[in-house]
Amino acid sequence: DNMESAIYLILGLLSYYQNDLDQALTYTNNGIKAFSDEGENKHIKYLLYRNKGVYLQRLGRITEGIRLVQDIWDDIPFSEDVITGLAFYWLGAEFARVSGLLDEAIEYAVEGIELSRRNKQFDSLCDLWTVLGSVYTTKKEWDLAETSFATALKLEGSFPRDQRLATVYTRMGVLYMKQDKNDEAYKMLLTAIKHAEDFNDAPRLSTSLIVMGDLCQVLKKKEEAIEYYSRAMHLSKKHDYKDKELKVWFSLARCYEGKDEKEFHNCMLNMYNAKKLTEHA
Repeated sequence: DNMESAIYLILGLLSYYQNDLDQALTYTNNGIKAFSDEGENKHIKYLLYRNKGVYLQRLGRITEGIRLVQDIWDDIPFSEDVITGLAFYWLGAEFARVSGLLDEAIEYAVEGIELSRRNKQFDSLCDLWTVLGSVYTTKKEWDLAETSFATALKLEGSFPRDQRLATVYTRMGVLYMKQDKNDEAYKMLLTAIKHAEDFNDAPRLSTSLIVMGDLCQVLKKKEEAIEYYSRAMHLSKKHDYKDKELKVWFSLARCYEGKDEKEFHNCMLNMYNAKKLTEHA
């Protein structure tokens, strides 16, 4: 009856909600290995693959994520399990976006949006409009990006409040930064940080803090930038986000450059050590 896989699925979720992404991924991989295609409860397989995709996305393991979506796509019973299917549209769009495959990302997002509309899945609509806004931001199509994010935010209240809105506000903040609308960006990022804090979402919170630190650097608010980076560093070390730790050390080094040579060299040394750990991971 594939109950062993179901238990691993739940253990993965418990680890995820405690911000332990590596453990969540380990449990989920165990669930996939234990799954029998000849057994019952076949939907568990797709939930395991969906969750694995989410954990890979949060960990920034893009190549593995792309391969996962490609490997499972033809087997997904979209007509039977629309909600899980929509998660794969979002994963496909997100992984394609980060990989620079922008047209492919748009294709995933637009198809997913249409499927979400037909099935009144408003939380999926929010996710997919957010990805689309990020793609248009990369393409510097500012009006389309802002419209996409605004559409995602209009869906607030159409589904139970959760942490996904932190992503919308963060990416809207990035959009405004790229347009030099720094006051608007600051407000958006403060809201993003609050949403991520409310749900104890360490991956989203650390991302929002890093972007806010970047904005404060642009605004020449070095002390405030250091505060946000320091908070992001604490989360990155606590939850072993190696890529984020590397980025924060570099950002902190820029804050201290020409101002505090001791701290600058300390940051550079830590960045070197973090890079070595990333390469050997």
